[in-house]
Amino acid sequence: MIAPGITIVIPLFQPDIYRVRNLRFVLESLVKTNYKIVVTEQVKTRSEATNLKKFTGAIDHRITVTSGDKIKKSKLINNSCEYVKTSHIWVIDCDFYMDFAKVNIEDVLPYEFIQPYYYARDL
Repeated sequence: MIAPGITIVIPLFQPDIYRVRNLRFVLESLVKTNYKIVVTEQVKTRSEATNLKKFTGAIDHRITVTSGDKIKKSKLINNSCEYVKTSHIWVIDCDFYMDFAKVNIEDVLPYEFIQPYYYARDL
């Protein structure tokens, strides 16, 4: 069953220490909202996965094991959709930050596609 609302999907591929630090900062903000959060990470082996244990229970961290040195962003997003049970998906980069708590969900749910910063430019 699809519930009204938004799931945040964050594709992740070979993050350096700075991107991991930024991701953790973003997740700290996101977990304070009522959004479902899926971090979908592409790795060559499971042992390479980013340590997000601090957020266990607050996020859904999905691992996709693939070979190659190029991000398969579409595959990551598509795979994450298997775990989304909300009417809308919001795909953001791992280092994208805004004041997510200020987003009025009721204002954006009627739209099928939201252009970045067009409807939420004042946030």
